[in-house]
Amino acid sequence: IELENPDSAIIFCNTKMRVNYVATVLRRFGYDADQLSADLGQAARDKVLSRLRDHSLRFLVATDLAARGLDIMNLSHIFNYETPEDPEA
Repeated sequence: IELENPDSAIIFCNTKMRVNYVATVLRRFGYDADQLSADLGQAARDKVLSRLRDHSLRFLVATDLAARGLDIMNLSHIFNYETPEDPEA
């Protein structure tokens, strides 16, 4: 992340626990990061996605299942923190 310095990115993790860990570490290092997993209710999910779309959120950390069907334009980077469980994802 330091080398690439993305404007906005999604970071995919395999589990909700890993999503929470990565988002927490990013925030501790001063990055604007939030998370998206199946634990979020629809209102919270919409708020996080709205922040990503309007560029007030720099990093979204998500499980691949929680992020299915997302259509976010103008992301500078997409990272896989871990090898996806589904190679087609």
